[in-house]
Amino acid sequence: MNVSVERRVAQVDVNLARWQALPEDLGDRYFLVNAAGFFVDLVEGGRRVGRYRAIVGRRDRPTPVFVADMTYLALAPSWEVPPGIARDDVLPRVKSEPRYLADNNMRVFDAATGSPVDPGSVDWSEVSSFEVNGRFRFREDPGPRNPLGQVKFVFPNRHNVYMHDTPARQLFDQSVRTFSSGCIRVESALDLAVHLLESVPGWPRARIEEAVALGVERRIDLPAPYRVYVQYFTAWVDEAGIPQFRDDIYGRDGTGESERATRPELAAAGLDAFGGATCLD
Repeated sequence: MNVSVERRVAQVDVNLARWQALPEDLGDRYFLVNAAGFFVDLVEGGRRVGRYRAIVGRRDRPTPVFVADMTYLALAPSWEVPPGIARDDVLPRVKSEPRYLADNNMRVFDAATGSPVDPGSVDWSEVSSFEVNGRFRFREDPGPRNPLGQVKFVFPNRHNVYMHDTPARQLFDQSVRTFSSGCIRVESALDLAVHLLESVPGWPRARIEEAVALGVERRIDLPAPYRVYVQYFTAWVDEAGIPQFRDDIYGRDGTGESERATRPELAAAGLDAFGGATCLD
């Protein structure tokens, strides 16, 4: 209520430009991720068949805007630690906590050869943040504490962003869900996997659950890709015709003094207007 009419009009104008930048026909089956609304819609046959609460990137590591095709999912995924987290998070913890890697079910590999490395053979105090990614790769094996949870949904893109489960499911109860490092954590991920694999022979729910419990990563290709629109709408009209407004969590609307103005030429291009932050979780 404490928002001027002029500001609401500007907000609507910005979001209309975002919609207009998308294709007129979004396709027969697709995902619409609204980072500002914290939800993921699944549309099939022209109607919404599912809405899932989502966790998106923090303000300092925002989820980018782009479009890609989901082609496969991974059950019991391992987590390849991205360079940013290896440098800024893992290395400092390894230096200060000798059991950090073991306690987090994490293995080390030679960056050049891919061969396993015994963490005890490395003098971590001598490894700098500038060289760690040139020498090592870190991988967290599948398990109940793995940050990707039970399933990962992959739509290859230059941002290395994907959707995935999470062991921290209590975070879905928060109203503002900016907790990730860029990727999209999706509620009820296992149920979503079951739905996507309904037409894949040999993958009923029981077998999916068995594969997850086995703890060995398993890739399953989808019969046909799903288009994934990762977007940022702070204003829209819902199915009941009621206008919905959300906070501009990333400062992209350009309607406040501290917010970054939307660049018209990028909005017109539409499909990759805001990027630069790769997924780190």
